[in-house]
Amino acid sequence: MEGTDQNKSTVIEMFADVCRRVPDAEAVREKNRSWTYRELNVIVLNLTKQLLQKGISAGDVIAIHSRKQYLRAQPCWQCFG
Repeated sequence: MEGTDQNKSTVIEMFADVCRRVPDAEAVREKNRSWTYRELNVIVLNLTKQLLQKGISAGDVIAIHSRKQYLRAQPCWQCFG
């Protein structure tokens, strides 16, 4: 990525950077539905809040059970990044 040092950036930092730079760009497409980076970030923040409210904290081990739900893993990184 131009303007960032990828060796020092985390996935969370890179995701946040893209959300700031191009919030209305398509981030994910699945069949006939797509999400912008802005929409994806809202989903991430909501799921992050839910995880934190359930008492998940840094160092906890969690499992992700998902059926083609690409929007579920990011909050796990986002919580403690």
